[in-house]
Amino acid sequence: MKYTLLAICCTCAVFISNPDAYAQSYVLNSSFEQSDQECPEFRSYPHLLDWYVPDCAFTPGLAHACNSIGSGAGVPLGINGYQAALDGDAFIALWTLLVHSEGPIADGNPQKYAAVSLVEPLESDQRYCLRSGVNLADSSNYRTGTMNAWLLNGSPNACDGDDQTWADRAQFAFDITQVDTSAWTIVEGDFVAIGGESTLVPGAFQWGEDIDSVSIRPESSGPELARYYIDDVQLVPCNGVGVDELNGNGQVEVFPNPASIYLNVRFVHSLGAGSVELLASDGRIVRTQGMSTGIIEMDVSSLPAGSYLLRVMAHGAVYHHPVVIVK
Repeated sequence: MKYTLLAICCTCAVFISNPDAYAQSYVLNSSFEQSDQECPEFRSYPHLLDWYVPDCAFTPGLAHACNSIGSGAGVPLGINGYQAALDGDAFIALWTLLVHSEGPIADGNPQKYAAVSLVEPLESDQRYCLRSGVNLADSSNYRTGTMNAWLLNGSPNACDGDDQTWADRAQFAFDITQVDTSAWTIVEGDFVAIGGESTLVPGAFQWGEDIDSVSIRPESSGPELARYYIDDVQLVPCNGVGVDELNGNGQVEVFPNPASIYLNVRFVHSLGAGSVELLASDGRIVRTQGMSTGIIEMDVSSLPAGSYLLRVMAHGAVYHHPVVIVK
């Protein structure tokens, strides 16, 4: 079964950027930090640990702070522009559309796919939650509408057009129409495993007219493509207290609401290590803070007026609360 998901998913279990504070992710090297090359050597996708390229596919890109120079020091740098990682110092780049190509990669789906073996195969009838950060590269002159994630038993093979069927097999079809270059957008969802799934393949699996594309920089002189960054890919069992249970227990209080300068989040009881996030209406995380017992004071004075969503996460539990900011 395929799931089409928006950037904000308020009904499924959610994750904490640091997997150690939540549960062990099934995705190895989930933030693309580990490589067989040390800084300051130039790092590229083939040097990543655990991740590989499916047979007959083209190699994704890797941006890492080790590669930065000049004013971009500490931030991954390339012809794609500057962007800080969502977690750590690195992220990968996947192309979702290429047009008017003069190189070896054909127009349409550029077949840039990443793949990683899971820590262990998934269990039958267990519900799993998948979460990832997505960002549109500054150099993109197109945007596309869908990013997929496919969990399979075995190794993916893009030879002989087999990848033209991947969209039908993928469990996830994330809506990325609102993803932009300004900040990371979180996409997330859940599915029930058949059992034995051992490999994760993120990418865009659409072909031909199924590629929903929009030109956003027609004046650009660079390659005509859509390029998206991926970071902090987490896959964990959807266990723990649900949204309604945590909310009903009255463990979290939010005030004042509406807020204009500060938003206070009070924890009645200790929820342990976790995080508090404030999301804009398009799914972008605009504020994030660590969680502890007591009151967190979140500065919202510089945020535009409008509707937001507060998200508190700890031990597999999640609390969502609508927030309004006024000026």
